[in-house]
Formats: sequence, structure tokens, C-alpha cells
Amino acid sequence: MPGIDQHIYLTKFGDVANGIDIGKLKTNKGNQNYPIQGIDSSEYNQMIVYSKPFDTYYASAKFTKIGSN
Repeated sequence: MPGIDQHIYLTKFGDVANGIDIGKLKTNKGNQNYPIQGIDSSEYNQMIVYSKPFDTYYASAKFTKIGSN
């Protein structure tokens, strides 16, 4: 069941205080895309789904680097 006012954050330390809000969760099913133009994505290593009104973390995913350029 979707939560209220869930947003996607990029973060380095796993919390919204050290992250950047990239948009509201569009749906709780299927693929989603969020624009990150102008954001240095190398500064972040996690994505989290968070609801500010409930101060609740719903999901997280750690990023891994592919290749070694």
C-alpha cells in the first residue's frame, strides 16, 4: 500500500538530512524515471523513499559502480 507524500531522495549517508529530494514517488508499481540533470550523482551512493509527514523511511537501495574508468 502506498504511503502519504513519499519522495525519492539521493543520499550519501542514508538519511534525508544529508540527501537531495528528486521528486515525489510517481506510483508504487512498475518502472519510474526521475531527472537528475545538474546533480553530481557521484556524490550519492543510496536512494531512499521517505515520507516527511510520517517521518518514515519506506525503502532504500545502495548504488554500485559498474566498470573502472
